[in-house]
Amino acid sequence: GVEALLLAKNNRDHLIEPIYFRVQPGARIGYMQHEGEEFGFVIEGRFEVSLLDPKTGDEEKYTLEKGDTLYYPSNMPHKWTNVSPKLSIFLAAVTPPTF
Repeated sequence: GVEALLLAKNNRDHLIEPIYFRVQPGARIGYMQHEGEEFGFVIEGRFEVSLLDPKTGDEEKYTLEKGDTLYYPSNMPHKWTNVSPKLSIFLAAVTPPTF
């Protein structure tokens, strides 16, 4: 239910990795955790994004819709879930390249 398209070649030669995600209704990405920072921009649909504090385990949840953005340290376990009844799309920029 998730299609991830890398938007730049030879990502290991760059500092930022841009990724275009197409996510089917109900599908999710994560929980993931990695070094660096991450930025997400919702192009279409609606996502629930969960971030876990790695020290306390406390969870923060955000509902993002078209045009919304989120920036967070990638060492926080994070999950993106499509909570829309249709295909949802977001663009992520990850540093350092991870995928």
